[in-house]
This record gives sequence, C-alpha cells and structure tokens, in this order.
Amino acid sequence: MTAKQSAIDSIHTQLRSSSAHLGEERRRLERLQHLAKARDERKCKIANLRRAGDDESFRLQQIKAQNSPLAGQSEDMYLGEADVAFACLPENVGPDEVLRNPALVATIPGHGTLRARVAAYRANNERLERAVGELRSKSRELEVKYRKTISLCTRVPEERIDDVLEGLWRAVDSEGGDVELGRVREFLTRVEGVE
Repeated sequence: MTAKQSAIDSIHTQLRSSSAHLGEERRRLERLQHLAKARDERKCKIANLRRAGDDESFRLQQIKAQNSPLAGQSEDMYLGEADVAFACLPENVGPDEVLRNPALVATIPGHGTLRARVAAYRANNERLERAVGELRSKSRELEVKYRKTISLCTRVPEERIDDVLEGLWRAVDSEGGDVELGRVREFLTRVEGVE
C-alpha cells in the first residue's frame, strides 16, 4: 500500500508539474499569437499607407501637370522661350543700333501694346503666386493628415513622427503586396472626422 501510495504521489507531482508547464506553454503560445496578429495588422497598415502615399503622389503630379504654365508644351522648352514671340527686337541688337535703323524702330510695338503686355505679365505672375500658395496650403494639409494617420496607425505621438519616419520608410520598402484603396479612403475619412 505504501509503495502504491508513493507511486500515486509521484504521479500527482508529475501531473502538477506537467500541468504548470502546459499552462506556461499555453500562455507563451497566446502571447506569440497576439504578437503575430499585431505584426500582421502593422504590415497591412504600412502597405495601406504606402499605396495611399503612391496614390496621393500620382494625384499631386496630375495637379502639377494641369497647373503648369507649360502644360501641353514640349518639356524641352526653357525659361523665357514662351516670350520669344513677343520679343520687340531681334537677338544681339543693341539700343544704339535700333536708333540708327528706322526699320527696327518700326518693329517696336506701340506704348499701349507694351503696357498691355506688362499688365498681362503682372496678372499672370499674381495668378501663379496664388496657385503656388494654394498648392503649398494643400501640401501642408496633406502633411497634417498623413502625420495624424501615421500617428494613429503606429501609436506614436505626432510630435515624434519625424523620429520614427526613417524606420517606417525602411519597413514599408521591405514589404511587398497590394493595398486596398477603399479601406485606406475609409480610414482617412474616419481620421478627418476625428479632427
């Protein structure tokens, strides 16, 4: 009886030890599953942010192309070439030569025409300055939204985004795969509602 009781006690001790070990392993497995799920969620968020960034970059390029003063013209055109048609004098002709040559004097547009051209240049410059200001404003708004989105996705305070940005870009570059733009737009809509 004593031997059997001793064997039973030994088996109970082994069962308790095995049960404790099994509990630790189960907790470890749950922790690893939680970490794997969080990692998958982060990968998905990074991929979504990358696709959204690419989409926004493409849209920004389209806006720049549409608002470019040279839209629809050759990219080989240089600054000032658009004004060649309005040149008053041929190239390499100095003011002294103009005064000596009545044919060149006749090619100079009248005072009203010159004044209209100057007014057109001023109006065009003002329009371009307004367009640049609007683009800067839109760019700033997008930056604020991206910072907010990255902050929400990474749980990093907005003021520390610059500190983690390089690591985030490396992580995004190392990831592959597609992103669902519908989910990104839905998320951004929710972020805009939070502000």
